[in-house]
Amino acid sequence: MVLIAACSSPTVWEGPQGQVTEEPGSSHCDEDGVSFLRLNEGRFASDPQNSLYDQGAVETAFEPDATLPPDVVDTLLRDGDRHVWVAVAATEIFVVDGDTVELWPRVSENYGCD
Repeated sequence: MVLIAACSSPTVWEGPQGQVTEEPGSSHCDEDGVSFLRLNEGRFASDPQNSLYDQGAVETAFEPDATLPPDVVDTLLRDGDRHVWVAVAATEIFVVDGDTVELWPRVSENYGCD
């Protein structure tokens, strides 16, 4: 018997330097609703339930209604109307979609699930 797990499809972000992929989290890792985006600066997570924060996998919590700080840099990555900005310290990214700004924290290098 073959079991096929249903999961979300990856989202491709486009920019002048190429593409990056936003990957959905794994159900078997208790990452339902989590998305990961890997940039040169590290791996960042959209985690509306803050399960990674609760596990200590990120230092700051995901914020669905953040404010874009003045010292962020536009990565020029786009997914439709969504734009990615990175904090100078590279500890978080900001995903901007119109008037909505989300803070995605950087995931610890030690975090992983088999």
